[in-house]
Amino acid sequence: SPIGKIAKSLSEEYEEDIKMNLDGVAIIYKKNKFKVIGDPQYIDSDNREKVFGLGVTMNVKSLSQDVLFVVTHLKSTKSEQGEQLRERQINLLLKELIKNDEGIPMILCC
Repeated sequence: SPIGKIAKSLSEEYEEDIKMNLDGVAIIYKKNKFKVIGDPQYIDSDNREKVFGLGVTMNVKSLSQDVLFVVTHLKSTKSEQGEQLRERQINLLLKELIKNDEGIPMILCC
């Protein structure tokens, strides 16, 4: 997982010890470029496809545009059946679990 390297880099940049879980999701952003709008959406894995994720609406300051950033960690085997499961997980996440009533642009990171 690259999260250990990210935590180390952030610790050096901010000159403080930053710890992160090795399994999970995160959205890391620069405060001078983005502003969080509203509350994050936390999706736990208690759903039919066992998918979890995080959705955060942020204003992209340089564009004066709100964007919904969604991150998830898809878990499955590397097979045709696994690919079908990942597709079901993404569809459930985007169509039912993450709320985007305003229809703003969305960026999904897996």
